[in-house]
Amino acid sequence: MSPIQGIASALNVSGTGIQLSLDDWLSAGKLCDLRITTHTGRMIYKRARVIWTRRVGERCVSGLEVVGSIAPHTPDDD
Repeated sequence: MSPIQGIASALNVSGTGIQLSLDDWLSAGKLCDLRITTHTGRMIYKRARVIWTRRVGERCVSGLEVVGSIAPHTPDDD
């Protein structure tokens, strides 16, 4: 959802963090608002801080620490 609009793939998920693979670069320290779709189709909204980022081939892989939940995004927010 922010700071970029894009689709990422979760490589690893825990109760406190998530490792993502995406096309865009995320800088360490940046706060991100995430909309996560589970394998059952449920939407979860979280705020996370980028802890590290590195290039893996053409992709960016980032480790994020979940710092809290956020309200669901609505079309009126745009």
